[in-house]
Amino acid sequence: QVRVTLGNASVVRAFEVKPGSETSQNIALNIGRVTLRAVAAPGGEPLTQNHWHVFAAGPDGSVGAHAAKRDYNVSPEFILSEGDYIARVAINGGKNAEKRFSVKAGAKLSEELVVGQ
Repeated sequence: QVRVTLGNASVVRAFEVKPGSETSQNIALNIGRVTLRAVAAPGGEPLTQNHWHVFAAGPDGSVGAHAAKRDYNVSPEFILSEGDYIARVAINGGKNAEKRFSVKAGAKLSEELVVGQ
């Protein structure tokens, strides 16, 4: 088996290696990138002092397993496997926001979470 990891996306593939031969394997990661921003109003300036979490979204829309490392940047970028996710941000001072989004292979998207709505 070989495991390939890029950002928060990881793929494991089994393949056979024969003695005395060279083996190559193409592995599609099916990843996308998402940049997150917390704002007070749509299109507003990004808020600071953020604590980000990204979770896999369950089929029913529920929060699943943690899908990415926590991040404290103003506008973090996450590399994720194709799928549905839920981003949560907590701002110092007690304000929070949550948003569901989908990642497609090869796509780069930007998502705003409006805090306090």
